[in-house]
Amino acid sequence: MKLNKIYAIALAALSLTACSDSDDDNGLNSTPGVTVQMQEQTLSFGEDMQQGVYYKIPVIVTGNASGLVQVNVEITGTGTTPATEGEDFVVTSKTINIAPDTKIGYVEFYPVGDDVINENRQFIATITSAKGASVGTESTCIVTLVDNESLLPKAYQSILGSYTVTANDQGAAVDPFTINVTGVSEGEEGYLTTVTISNFYDPDFEPITCSFAFDAVSGTGSIGIPLGVIVGGPWNFGAPVGTCMVGLGSVSGSTLVNSGYLYGKTDVDFKTVTFDGTILGALWSYPSGTFTGYTYFWFDDMVFTKQ
Repeated sequence: MKLNKIYAIALAALSLTACSDSDDDNGLNSTPGVTVQMQEQTLSFGEDMQQGVYYKIPVIVTGNASGLVQVNVEITGTGTTPATEGEDFVVTSKTINIAPDTKIGYVEFYPVGDDVINENRQFIATITSAKGASVGTESTCIVTLVDNESLLPKAYQSILGSYTVTANDQGAAVDPFTINVTGVSEGEEGYLTTVTISNFYDPDFEPITCSFAFDAVSGTGSIGIPLGVIVGGPWNFGAPVGTCMVGLGSVSGSTLVNSGYLYGKTDVDFKTVTFDGTILGALWSYPSGTFTGYTYFWFDDMVFTKQ
Protein backbone atom coordinates (compact mmCIF):
# COMPACT_ATOMS: atom_id res chain seq x y z
CA MET A 1 0.00 0.00 0.00
CA LYS A 2 1.36 3.39 -0.99
CA LEU A 3 -0.39 5.25 1.82
CA ASN A 4 1.79 6.19 4.77
CA LYS A 5 -0.34 8.80 6.50
CA ILE A 6 -3.75 10.27 5.80
CA TYR A 7 -4.97 13.52 7.29
CA ALA A 8 -8.52 14.73 7.10
CA ILE A 9 -9.00 18.38 6.27
CA ALA A 10 -12.27 20.17 6.76
CA LEU A 11 -13.56 22.20 3.87
CA ALA A 12 -15.43 25.38 4.65
CA ALA A 13 -17.41 27.25 2.04
CA LEU A 14 -16.10 30.70 1.44
CA SER A 15 -18.39 33.31 2.88
CA LEU A 16 -18.10 36.49 0.89
CA THR A 17 -19.87 39.69 1.76
CA ALA A 18 -20.39 41.74 -1.36
CA CYS A 19 -20.60 45.48 -1.30
CA SER A 20 -21.93 47.49 -4.19
CA ASP A 21 -20.25 50.61 -5.44
CA SER A 22 -23.08 52.58 -3.92
CA ASP A 23 -22.36 51.37 -0.38
CA ASP A 24 -21.31 54.24 1.86
CA ASP A 25 -18.46 52.39 3.66
CA ASN A 26 -18.16 55.41 6.00
CA GLY A 27 -17.94 57.72 2.97
CA LEU A 28 -14.99 59.78 1.84
CA ASN A 29 -12.62 61.39 4.30
CA SER A 30 -13.67 64.81 5.54
CA THR A 31 -10.81 65.46 7.98
CA PRO A 32 -8.51 68.30 6.84
CA GLY A 33 -4.74 67.91 6.53
CA VAL A 34 -4.80 64.51 4.81
CA THR A 35 -2.51 64.03 1.81
CA VAL A 36 -1.79 61.22 -0.62
CA GLN A 37 1.40 60.57 -2.58
CA MET A 38 3.62 57.87 -4.08
CA GLN A 39 5.61 55.89 -1.54
CA GLU A 40 8.47 55.33 -4.01
CA GLN A 41 9.68 57.66 -6.74
CA THR A 42 11.34 54.88 -8.76
CA LEU A 43 10.63 51.15 -9.03
CA SER A 44 11.98 48.35 -11.22
CA PHE A 45 10.31 45.09 -12.21
CA GLY A 46 11.08 42.26 -14.60
CA GLU A 47 9.32 42.68 -17.93
CA ASP A 48 8.10 39.07 -18.23
CA MET A 49 4.65 38.09 -17.05
CA GLN A 50 4.28 35.46 -14.34
CA GLN A 51 0.82 33.94 -14.27
CA GLY A 52 -1.22 35.10 -11.30
CA VAL A 53 1.37 37.66 -10.17
CA TYR A 54 0.65 41.39 -10.20
CA TYR A 55 3.20 44.14 -9.55
CA LYS A 56 2.24 46.93 -7.17
CA ILE A 57 3.00 50.65 -7.09
CA PRO A 58 2.32 51.76 -3.49
CA VAL A 59 0.34 54.92 -2.77
CA ILE A 60 0.31 56.19 0.83
CA VAL A 61 -1.98 58.41 2.87
CA THR A 62 -0.57 60.72 5.55
CA GLY A 63 -2.75 62.24 8.26
CA ASN A 64 -5.67 60.78 10.19
CA ALA A 65 -8.37 60.18 7.61
CA SER A 66 -11.93 59.63 8.83
CA GLY A 67 -13.02 57.79 5.70
CA LEU A 68 -11.96 56.56 2.29
CA VAL A 69 -9.44 58.36 0.12
CA GLN A 70 -10.03 57.84 -3.61
CA VAL A 71 -7.01 58.28 -5.87
CA ASN A 72 -6.89 58.66 -9.66
CA VAL A 73 -3.69 57.81 -11.52
CA GLU A 74 -2.52 58.55 -15.07
CA ILE A 75 -0.05 56.31 -16.92
CA THR A 76 2.33 57.61 -19.62
CA GLY A 77 5.42 56.21 -21.32
CA THR A 78 8.75 57.95 -20.68
CA GLY A 79 12.48 57.75 -21.36
CA THR A 80 14.39 56.77 -24.49
CA THR A 81 12.39 53.54 -24.81
CA PRO A 82 8.92 54.32 -23.43
CA ALA A 83 6.73 51.45 -22.26
CA THR A 84 3.38 51.31 -24.04
CA GLU A 85 0.28 50.54 -22.01
CA GLY A 86 -1.61 47.57 -23.44
CA GLU A 87 1.46 46.43 -25.37
CA ASP A 88 4.18 46.21 -22.71
CA PHE A 89 2.02 46.17 -19.57
CA VAL A 90 -1.60 46.23 -18.41
CA VAL A 91 -2.92 48.27 -15.47
CA THR A 92 -5.83 46.65 -13.64
CA SER A 93 -7.36 49.94 -12.41
CA LYS A 94 -6.36 53.60 -12.39
CA THR A 95 -8.72 54.45 -9.53
CA ILE A 96 -7.96 53.04 -6.09
CA ASN A 97 -9.74 53.40 -2.76
CA ILE A 98 -7.61 53.57 0.38
CA ALA A 99 -9.29 52.71 3.67
CA PRO A 100 -8.49 54.87 6.71
CA ASP A 101 -7.15 51.92 8.72
CA THR A 102 -4.67 50.80 6.05
CA LYS A 103 -3.26 54.14 4.83
CA ILE A 104 -1.83 52.42 1.76
CA GLY A 105 -3.19 51.33 -1.60
CA TYR A 106 -1.68 49.94 -4.76
CA VAL A 107 -1.78 50.59 -8.47
CA GLU A 108 -1.59 47.02 -9.76
CA PHE A 109 -0.29 46.00 -13.17
CA TYR A 110 1.21 43.04 -14.94
CA PRO A 111 3.83 43.13 -17.71
CA VAL A 112 3.10 41.55 -21.06
CA GLY A 113 6.74 40.71 -21.80
CA ASP A 114 8.30 39.21 -24.90
CA ASP A 115 11.12 36.86 -25.88
CA VAL A 116 13.25 39.50 -27.58
CA ILE A 117 16.43 41.09 -26.21
CA ASN A 118 15.68 44.81 -25.99
CA GLU A 119 16.35 47.95 -23.96
CA ASN A 120 14.63 48.45 -20.62
CA ARG A 121 11.29 50.25 -20.98
CA GLN A 122 9.80 52.90 -18.67
CA PHE A 123 6.51 54.52 -17.77
CA ILE A 124 5.39 57.14 -15.24
CA ALA A 125 2.46 56.67 -12.86
CA THR A 126 1.14 60.09 -11.81
CA ILE A 127 -1.48 60.90 -9.18
CA THR A 128 -3.71 63.36 -11.05
CA SER A 129 -6.42 63.87 -8.44
CA ALA A 130 -7.75 62.60 -5.14
CA LYS A 131 -11.05 62.73 -3.28
CA GLY A 132 -10.85 63.02 0.48
CA ALA A 133 -7.24 64.21 0.41
CA SER A 134 -4.90 66.65 -1.25
CA VAL A 135 -2.12 65.43 -3.56
CA GLY A 136 1.34 65.60 -1.96
CA THR A 137 4.59 66.74 -3.52
CA GLU A 138 5.69 63.20 -4.49
CA SER A 139 2.97 62.54 -7.02
CA THR A 140 4.91 60.48 -9.59
CA CYS A 141 6.67 57.14 -9.75
CA ILE A 142 8.92 56.12 -12.64
CA VAL A 143 8.61 52.39 -13.32
CA THR A 144 11.31 50.51 -15.23
CA LEU A 145 10.51 47.20 -16.92
CA VAL A 146 13.85 45.40 -16.94
CA ASP A 147 14.59 43.17 -19.93
CA ASN A 148 15.06 39.58 -18.80
CA GLU A 149 15.99 37.90 -22.06
CA SER A 150 19.75 38.56 -22.07
CA LEU A 151 20.11 36.78 -18.70
CA LEU A 152 17.31 34.23 -19.02
CA PRO A 153 19.21 31.38 -20.78
CA LYS A 154 21.84 31.27 -18.02
CA ALA A 155 19.17 31.38 -15.32
CA TYR A 156 17.25 28.58 -17.04
CA GLN A 157 20.29 26.34 -17.08
CA SER A 158 21.00 27.20 -13.45
CA ILE A 159 17.62 25.94 -12.23
CA LEU A 160 18.14 22.47 -13.70
CA GLY A 161 19.57 19.61 -11.64
CA SER A 162 18.93 17.34 -8.65
CA TYR A 163 17.55 18.70 -5.39
CA THR A 164 16.97 17.46 -1.87
CA VAL A 165 13.46 18.34 -0.71
CA THR A 166 12.79 19.18 2.95
CA ALA A 167 9.43 20.13 4.44
CA ASN A 168 7.25 19.92 7.51
CA ASP A 169 4.12 17.83 7.78
CA GLN A 170 1.94 20.06 9.99
CA GLY A 171 4.80 20.56 12.43
CA ALA A 172 6.66 17.26 12.00
CA ALA A 173 9.73 17.05 9.75
CA VAL A 174 9.29 15.02 6.57
CA ASP A 175 11.99 12.52 5.58
CA PRO A 176 14.04 14.30 2.87
CA PHE A 177 13.74 12.98 -0.66
CA THR A 178 15.39 13.70 -4.01
CA ILE A 179 13.79 15.23 -7.10
CA ASN A 180 15.11 16.03 -10.56
CA VAL A 181 14.36 19.29 -12.38
CA THR A 182 14.79 19.06 -16.14
CA GLY A 183 14.22 21.59 -18.91
CA VAL A 184 13.32 21.85 -22.58
CA SER A 185 15.87 21.98 -25.37
CA GLU A 186 16.39 25.25 -27.23
CA GLY A 187 14.02 25.56 -30.15
CA GLU A 188 11.33 23.42 -28.55
CA GLU A 189 8.08 24.66 -27.03
CA GLY A 190 8.53 25.60 -23.39
CA TYR A 191 12.21 26.48 -23.62
CA LEU A 192 13.04 29.10 -20.96
CA THR A 193 9.48 29.04 -19.58
CA THR A 194 8.79 25.51 -18.30
CA VAL A 195 10.60 22.87 -16.28
CA THR A 196 9.64 19.34 -15.25
CA ILE A 197 9.88 17.91 -11.73
CA SER A 198 10.19 14.12 -11.54
CA ASN A 199 10.28 11.76 -8.55
CA PHE A 200 8.29 14.19 -6.41
CA TYR A 201 7.62 12.39 -3.10
CA ASP A 202 6.36 9.14 -4.64
CA PRO A 203 8.46 7.52 -7.40
CA ASP A 204 5.22 6.41 -9.06
CA PHE A 205 3.95 9.98 -9.44
CA GLU A 206 3.72 11.40 -12.94
CA PRO A 207 6.29 14.12 -13.80
CA ILE A 208 4.98 17.61 -13.02
CA THR A 209 5.27 20.31 -15.69
CA CYS A 210 5.91 23.63 -13.91
CA SER A 211 6.32 27.24 -14.95
CA PHE A 212 9.68 29.00 -14.75
CA ALA A 213 10.31 32.74 -14.60
CA PHE A 214 13.33 34.93 -14.02
CA ASP A 215 13.43 38.39 -12.46
CA ALA A 216 16.39 40.33 -13.78
CA VAL A 217 15.88 43.00 -11.11
CA SER A 218 16.45 40.68 -8.13
CA GLY A 219 18.52 38.09 -10.02
CA THR A 220 16.24 35.31 -8.78
CA GLY A 221 14.07 32.76 -10.51
CA SER A 222 10.81 31.08 -9.59
CA ILE A 223 9.14 27.73 -10.12
CA GLY A 224 5.35 27.53 -10.22
CA ILE A 225 3.88 24.13 -9.34
CA PRO A 226 0.39 23.80 -10.88
CA LEU A 227 -2.47 22.98 -8.53
CA GLY A 228 -5.33 20.72 -9.54
CA VAL A 229 -3.28 18.34 -11.72
CA ILE A 230 -3.50 14.58 -11.13
CA VAL A 231 -0.11 13.04 -10.35
CA GLY A 232 -0.96 9.49 -9.25
CA GLY A 233 -3.50 6.69 -9.28
CA PRO A 234 -6.00 5.28 -9.40
CA TRP A 235 -4.72 3.44 -6.32
CA ASN A 236 -6.59 1.54 -3.64
CA PHE A 237 -5.89 3.21 -0.29
CA GLY A 238 -8.20 0.88 1.65
CA ALA A 239 -10.88 1.93 4.11
CA PRO A 240 -12.24 4.52 4.56
CA VAL A 241 -11.26 6.22 1.28
CA GLY A 242 -11.05 3.34 -1.21
CA THR A 243 -9.71 3.83 -4.74
CA CYS A 244 -8.50 7.36 -5.36
CA MET A 245 -6.52 9.62 -7.64
CA VAL A 246 -3.90 11.92 -6.11
CA GLY A 247 -4.10 15.56 -7.17
CA LEU A 248 -1.95 18.51 -6.17
CA GLY A 249 -3.59 21.18 -4.04
CA SER A 250 -3.03 23.82 -1.42
CA VAL A 251 -5.10 25.33 1.40
CA SER A 252 -6.49 28.74 2.18
CA GLY A 253 -7.77 28.69 5.74
CA SER A 254 -9.81 25.50 5.78
CA THR A 255 -10.58 25.53 2.06
CA LEU A 256 -8.91 23.29 -0.50
CA VAL A 257 -7.33 25.21 -3.40
CA ASN A 258 -7.02 23.22 -6.62
CA SER A 259 -6.30 25.89 -9.21
CA GLY A 260 -3.48 28.31 -9.88
CA TYR A 261 0.13 27.75 -8.83
CA LEU A 262 2.25 27.38 -5.71
CA TYR A 263 5.38 29.47 -6.29
CA GLY A 264 8.89 28.88 -5.01
CA LYS A 265 11.63 31.51 -5.27
CA THR A 266 15.32 30.81 -5.78
CA ASP A 267 18.22 32.53 -4.10
CA VAL A 268 20.58 34.54 -6.34
CA ASP A 269 22.93 31.55 -6.66
CA PHE A 270 20.11 29.19 -7.67
CA LYS A 271 21.08 26.82 -4.86
CA THR A 272 17.72 26.80 -3.09
CA VAL A 273 14.05 27.17 -4.01
CA THR A 274 11.83 28.24 -1.11
CA PHE A 275 8.06 27.82 -1.41
CA ASP A 276 5.51 30.08 0.22
CA GLY A 277 2.48 28.09 1.32
CA THR A 278 1.25 24.52 1.63
CA ILE A 279 1.25 21.83 -1.04
CA LEU A 280 -0.67 18.62 -0.51
CA GLY A 281 -1.76 15.51 -2.33
CA ALA A 282 -5.58 15.52 -2.22
CA LEU A 283 -7.35 12.20 -2.57
CA TRP A 284 -10.12 12.25 -5.16
CA SER A 285 -12.50 9.29 -5.36
CA TYR A 286 -12.15 7.28 -8.54
CA PRO A 287 -13.89 7.48 -10.96
CA SER A 288 -16.32 10.08 -9.56
CA GLY A 289 -13.63 12.73 -8.95
CA THR A 290 -15.14 13.70 -5.58
CA PHE A 291 -12.72 15.03 -2.96
CA THR A 292 -12.66 12.60 -0.04
CA GLY A 293 -11.51 15.09 2.59
CA TYR A 294 -8.22 13.17 2.99
CA THR A 295 -4.67 13.82 1.84
CA TYR A 296 -1.81 11.57 0.84
CA PHE A 297 0.87 14.08 1.85
CA TRP A 298 0.93 17.57 3.36
CA PHE A 299 4.03 19.78 3.05
CA ASP A 300 4.58 23.14 4.72
CA ASP A 301 7.83 25.17 4.56
CA MET A 302 9.02 23.22 1.51
CA VAL A 303 12.57 23.94 0.31
CA PHE A 304 14.51 22.49 -2.64
CA THR A 305 18.28 22.44 -2.00
CA LYS A 306 20.54 21.66 -4.96
CA GLN A 307 22.77 18.64 -4.53
